[in-house]
Parts: sequence; structure tokens; C-alpha cells
Amino acid sequence: MIKNLKSYFQKFPFIAKKYRYLREFFGLIRKEKLSIYGFLWKGNKLVLDGSFEPNEIKIVSFFLNHVETVLNIGANQGFYTCISLSKNKKVFAFEPDSLNFKYLIENIKINNWSESVEAYPLAVSNHNGLQKLYGNSTGASLIPGWGGTSKKSFKLIPTIKLDNLILDHKKDKPLLIIVDIEGAEKLMLEGAKKLLNMELKPIWLIEISIDEHQPLGTKINPDLIETFKVFFSKGYRSFTAERNLTEIKMEEIQEIFTNKENSLLFHNFVFLDKFYSEEILKNLRTYLALS
Repeated sequence: MIKNLKSYFQKFPFIAKKYRYLREFFGLIRKEKLSIYGFLWKGNKLVLDGSFEPNEIKIVSFFLNHVETVLNIGANQGFYTCISLSKNKKVFAFEPDSLNFKYLIENIKINNWSESVEAYPLAVSNHNGLQKLYGNSTGASLIPGWGGTSKKSFKLIPTIKLDNLILDHKKDKPLLIIVDIEGAEKLMLEGAKKLLNMELKPIWLIEISIDEHQPLGTKINPDLIETFKVFFSKGYRSFTAERNLTEIKMEEIQEIFTNKENSLLFHNFVFLDKFYSEEILKNLRTYLALS
């Protein structure tokens, strides 16, 4: 019976998306459960047992020892927000999708963290105003056609530039910025010139899809080169967010874009100031290998 339903949904992706949306909507009324991270959780079940992005969370947990303030952009249901709050960090969370935002607020509330977080139902982009958000829930994006979503399926949502943020954080410690915004990374960076030019550069963990979820007819992310170039031009190094923490050079990104072939197995990347301590990088690699 279940196999037949899956086969049916595969033939009609629109119905599948509606089904997933309803399932997530009614998930809000279910009883929260205790995750292995020690906080209560509603939402993605993979969070409960640690199956969700295990390498990424190890990287975030490591860097939380070196920062006081976290920006969670595209916070979704609030996983990285909750991880950061559980470590007593100040968090600014941004999530434009209304259902995701309800989960985010609910997960903050059930853990009694309301005093340590500022949560905004906004998309982060290259201007302040209104933009079209295509699709719903986890795959919602500012990019038309993202993940196969119809260009006719959108809602207008408010957007903000990161340059407009007034942050109260310790100037002797870097910011940690965690980004998952479904293809709109270049738009975000266009509105983040102040952060990119900070003397003490932020640490970034960003999801950058190379060939996944691209609009119909697009094989490789058209903003791939420009996105990486922004960071390299500002004195950053790039690493894959996995156990080996492999460094990525601009030449490899250009080759991927030119040949239209994705040679990387990962879509989450860490960006660090090129002057970032080699000793800390060594400690991070050791931590990833042992944990």
C-alpha cells in the first residue's frame, strides 16, 4: 500500500508537495520530544537521533567555542538556532517561510530561550523591500523554478540586507554565520558588504548547491563562480564541510562551471579568513576525525 502511494506521488510531484506540507503543518500539534542534543524538538525527525547533517553540526559545535554571536539565515525549523542557544550564544534567526517560522518559534518557546534570540520572518537578500518566495517549507526559495517549483507558485515576503543589521556582539570574537537559503546566496552576499569587510572576519557555513535543485534547463548553478569569487576576493579560504575539511580552490570551481560536471560530493562549505590559525584548523580536523 505504502509503495503504491509513493509511486503515485512520484507521478504527481505537486500532490506530493501538498502532502508533505500538510504533514508538516499537523506536526506542529504533536508532542515535542527530547533530542540527543539535550533540547526539546518539534519537526524533522532526523534531528532527534543526530542523523541530520552530522558533520556540519560537529563543525558548528567546534566553532561555537570561538564565538558569542550566531546569525542563522534560512533558519528553517530552527535546528542550528537551537544548537547555538543550547550553548548560551546570542542568535539572530531569519526564516521567511511561514510554516518553518512557526516551527522555529515553537522550538524556541518550548525550550524557554526567548530572551536569547531575535527571530525574524524575513528573507535575507540584496535589498530591503518585497520579493517573491517560490514554493513552501524546506524548499522555499527566492530563485524562480528552484527545485522544480512552478514559477506561478509564489508569495510576496519582506526582505532585508545584512548590512542593515545592528549587531551587539563582542568585537574580539568573530561572528558565526550559518546559511541555507536555497540558491539565493549571491543575493545575500550583495547585501552583506559590511560583514564581508569586517576586520575580524565572520566564520561562514553555507549550503551552496552546485547542480542540485537548479531550475529546469540549468545544469550548474549560474551564480557558482560569483559566489565563491566574493569570498576569495575578501581574503577567505574555502573548505568542504565534512570530516576531511578539504580545501577548495577557485580553479576547481571554474572547472566545474566550464565543464558542467560536478566534481564535488558536498554542498556545504566553510569559509574562513585566510589568516585564520592553522592550529585551530588542525584541531578542527582532529575533532572531526575522532568524534
